[in-house]
Amino acid sequence: MAYHEVPDPPAFIAALRARGLDRAVLAWQQEYTQHPDPTSVRYERVCLHTLLAYDPADGCIVRCTLDGLDRATLRAELRAAGLAVEERSRNIV
Repeated sequence: MAYHEVPDPPAFIAALRARGLDRAVLAWQQEYTQHPDPTSVRYERVCLHTLLAYDPADGCIVRCTLDGLDRATLRAELRAAGLAVEERSRNIV
């Protein structure tokens, strides 16, 4: 499985348009947990979002990992770009 990592929502939208995709998953996690920063041990309240889209043509997953943004704003930005958005919680509890 290959990943196409992109740095921000506009790049994510552009990558989906280039691949002809019209659906995205907005996965979110908002809870107290170990922060994924690999340089330190931090247990805190996180606000993480991952934008995902699967391209069945080549099995590639387009992915954009974000920290600290507002979920409603992300959802609105994706929908304004004409994408169908499915939201999924990634909370552990």
